[in-house]
Amino acid sequence: MGLNIQEKIKRIKKWQKSGFVHELTCGGDNCNKILVHGFCDCDKEDTKGHLVLECPKCDYVQHYIPEAIFNIDYKQFDDVKKMMDKARKKKGIKNE
Repeated sequence: MGLNIQEKIKRIKKWQKSGFVHELTCGGDNCNKILVHGFCDCDKEDTKGHLVLECPKCDYVQHYIPEAIFNIDYKQFDDVKKMMDKARKKKGIKNE
């Protein structure tokens, strides 16, 4: 069963805020801002309204969203984050 739009958005947000994987960032003009979800407003009928990643600073739009974001086991993802946070705390490093 495929994910609905709300679940895809939730997973994108979780990926982007994880703190231990590289965020998907803007590829336009060396902007490097973290991309946020949006919906394609292009003129192409076959992609209009599709979920995309957008730069909050410039007009860069990324139509491709890596499948790993939707296929990862987020329970394990959360467990790894907890382990990393615990290790950082033990070393005196502030968690993000």
